Amino acid sequence: MNEFIDLLKLIPSVVWTGVMGTLVGSSLTIIGVVLTNRSNSERLKTQLEHERSIRKQELRRERAEELYVESKKYLNNMVSYYLPYKQVMKGELTFNQALDLTINSLSENKSEYHRI
Repeated sequence: MNEFIDLLKLIPSVVWTGVMGTLVGSSLTIIGVVLTNRSNSERLKTQLEHERSIRKQELRRERAEELYVESKKYLNNMVSYYLPYKQVMKGELTFNQALDLTINSLSENKSEYHRI
């Protein structure tokens, strides 16, 4: 053991300074990398959460638009279904003409009411 200590004493102090500088520099580099990785991980989590919320909002908007379109079709079909009977009550159409218009509108309008 004494031989090892004597061997270490033979190494000049300039070498020890270089080794210590290298160790301190390497330690600071590792700490910097760890802090950078931690920051990048937090940023990525925040970015993914933001993208998830945007996608959720887009999906909700698309479904609301689809509901609007389908309900508009449904209401238009309802009006076109009952409108001829109002004209029958006013005496503008006969009942058979109103029935023919209703049958034609039913065959033309193939809406998917279950989508609403």
